[in-house]
Order: sequence, then structure tokens, then C-alpha cells
Amino acid sequence: MHASVIEVQGALVRALGDAGWHVVEPPDGDLVATKAKQKMVVELKVSTARPRLEALKHQFAAAVLMARRHAQDHGESEGVQTDPLAAVGASRLSSNMIEKLRAFADRYFGDVRWCIVDSAGVRAANGLDVQVSEEGAVRTRDATRAASTPFSDLGQWLIKVLLAGELDSRWIRCGGEKAHFRTARELAAFARVSESVVSVVLGELESRGFLQRRPTIQLVDRSRLFRDWSRAVHARPPVELAARGMFGSKSLISSVSSRLEEDRHCLGLFSACNELGVPFVSGAPDHLLVRRLDRQTLDGLQLVECGEEEANHIVVREAPFPESVFRGSPRSMPPTADVIQCWLDVVHHPVRGAEQATELWLEMGLNIEQP
Repeated sequence: MHASVIEVQGALVRALGDAGWHVVEPPDGDLVATKAKQKMVVELKVSTARPRLEALKHQFAAAVLMARRHAQDHGESEGVQTDPLAAVGASRLSSNMIEKLRAFADRYFGDVRWCIVDSAGVRAANGLDVQVSEEGAVRTRDATRAASTPFSDLGQWLIKVLLAGELDSRWIRCGGEKAHFRTARELAAFARVSESVVSVVLGELESRGFLQRRPTIQLVDRSRLFRDWSRAVHARPPVELAARGMFGSKSLISSVSSRLEEDRHCLGLFSACNELGVPFVSGAPDHLLVRRLDRQTLDGLQLVECGEEEANHIVVREAPFPESVFRGSPRSMPPTADVIQCWLDVVHHPVRGAEQATELWLEMGLNIEQP
């Protein structure tokens, strides 16, 4: 069984178990869940590749048809009433993807029990009494396990904290504070991260040759660190869309800037570079980073989805590593991605990203060769 299938199936089984269902996982065949006098046959379809909306819709429809048939067959063979539960999922689903799958299910699946699930748990459900997980609501043990790479969400934030003392405070949160950390506990307290996660991240950095602990915790071999870091960031495809103002604003970036809320949205990429005082590329698309890309967020920003061919549009991107993005954002108005985040996001951007990254690198003055 594919690793992502195991991961998503495990999240679904846990959610059902927490809701009082007893789930049997036969080696071959569908999951069967019982609770008091109720019984369900669960048909779960999991995307093992990069989740795409149309592919997930087809899998969802197939899950409904198969769940109905298998529930009927099971009921006839066992002589008891058996209900179908259709489920679709992937390791990670954006809020925008979940919203569109929910609308699809509401329109075509009638009163069938269904749910949408990813590694965080059940993200949406119909006719099923289970706890629906908010985005990023992972268990503590899962958060620690997720830090097994130094480039996890909190891992990236910790790397920024270790670098921030060398950067101007207007460019990154906690910049300019010449903090020196001798222990994981000191770093955890300063960065507001659990000590267990800090210990895992530091161990991973050290094992890869990026960290030394004496006399204080320091990052080393930084060019290679930034190279591997940028590759890890760009290995995750962006979840984004083009949007325009609801009321046809002529200065879209200015009108949006006044509605941004710290820790929920910030200017990103080239727009952030301009705000940080490191403009270089003109005519590049404006970008906005949001914690959750869904209809509610767009409505709050007075934006509507549009085609990329529309002249006055902004690219709204769901921050793939929100803790790193928003914890690092300098306290400014409008909220803006920090200078390291800008470098990570633009360095592989096809629209003159390499040139903009070079300017950022020179301004940061880290005294190392740009990877």
C-alpha cells in the first residue's frame, strides 16, 4: 500500500474511532465501521500524486458508486442494514480544494454519507458525526514527527531565528536581536516552539552538517543550507489563483494592502520586495500570501477569482509553510513576508526571479556565496 494511502487511511480510522466507531481493517477489501446498531462500509479513494481537482472529483464519484454497491452486497450477505460512506483524500489538501470538492459533493451526491480527508484528519463531512479538523490541526506527536526534516514548517522558522540576529529588524521578525543560544531550551523559549521539536530540528541540521553547537548554536555551510532549503520549498507545488477586486479598483495592491491582517495575510514575492525597499524587477505579478485560500478569505479581502489574462489581477497563494511565513513577517503595515522568505520564493521564479534573488542576497549581507 502506498505511503500516502496508509497515512490518509490512518487519519480517517482515527477520526471514526474518536467518534465512537469501531473500525475493522481487513487486509483486502473495504473498511467496515460499526457503532451501536449502525454499520457502514467505507470506500476510500486516495490521490497518491499531486492532488488535482478534476482527478479528485472522478475519484470521489467512483467512491460513491462503489460504496453504494459494496454496502448493498455486504447488507445482503450479512442480513443487516449497511450504509455506504464515500471518502476521498490526499496527504495534503488546501482549503480552496476542500471547498470546491464540498460544492461538488453537495451538488451531485444528494444524501449520501461522504467525507474529505487528509493527513490532518476529516476536513469536511456530510451525514457523518465526526470531528472536522481545522487546517493545520495535527496531533502533538504528528507535529514532532513532521519535524524529521530541518525544512518542516517550524524547522524553517527556527532556521530564520538563528539567522535573524544578523539582519535588519525591518526585514524580519526578531531581526537585529543578537541572541545567542547555548541549549535547545533557550532557543525553544525564544522561538516559541516546543523543546522536543527544536531538539529534532537541531539534530537533523547537525546530521546534515549545517549546525555546530559550541560555543553556541550556529549555522554553518550556509550556501549549501540555502540551496537545499530553496529546493525543499519549491518541491511543494504552490496552491494559488488569480484574483481581481470586487469593485474594479485601479490600484489593486494598494486597496488590498489596507485590508491585510497580521498572521493571516501578507504581501509576498516581488510585492514584498518592493515594500521592504529592495525593488528590482518591474512589471512582475503582484503576490499575496494567505494562511487559508478559500472563499471566506477572498471575500474578506474583497477579491474574486479571475483569469490570469485579466490585466489588473493579483496572485493569491496559500502559504505552504504558514508558521515560517507569518512568524517571520516583520511588524509592519502592510504585513509583508520577511526578506529570507522573499529570497526563497523568488529564487526559482520564472519571471526574473534569479535577478531579484541576487539583489536580496546582496542586501542581506550574510557574507557567504549565494547558492
